[in-house]
Amino acid sequence: MEQTTHEIHKEINYSIYHVCLPYIKDECYDKDVRELSKFERYCLMLIAETTEYTKKLVGDDEVMKKVGKRLEQLSEDENIIGLYDAEEEARKVELTKLENAKEKGIEQGKKEIINRLSGKNYSLEEIADIVLIPIDEVKRMLEEE
Repeated sequence: MEQTTHEIHKEINYSIYHVCLPYIKDECYDKDVRELSKFERYCLMLIAETTEYTKKLVGDDEVMKKVGKRLEQLSEDENIIGLYDAEEEARKVELTKLENAKEKGIEQGKKEIINRLSGKNYSLEEIADIVLIPIDEVKRMLEEE
């Protein structure tokens, strides 16, 4: 966890913490709540998957109850949900783009191999066997060139 302290006014300081929530989850999510520090409990509240788990984290702590209630309100806020949905949708679009790029790269690699093998006078059957694709697809790729 990285900490940075900044001076706003001469009398007021604040700190910024960079917290890796996936790490906190991996390290703490399955631990007994009584073993967790208050900081760990606050972090886990941000990523809690159920209301029951949040209530378990909060316990009898009044400040944590207020935070838990506010997080619950935020999780029901349409504007907040829209932000999350937009972020999730952008992530899915990016994953789709990466998958398509990967498939295009594989396709291009197959075409290059097919052309090289064809140039060395391998038969269509041999090429299909080496590249692990049907003969019809080998023919199609050779015709595209």
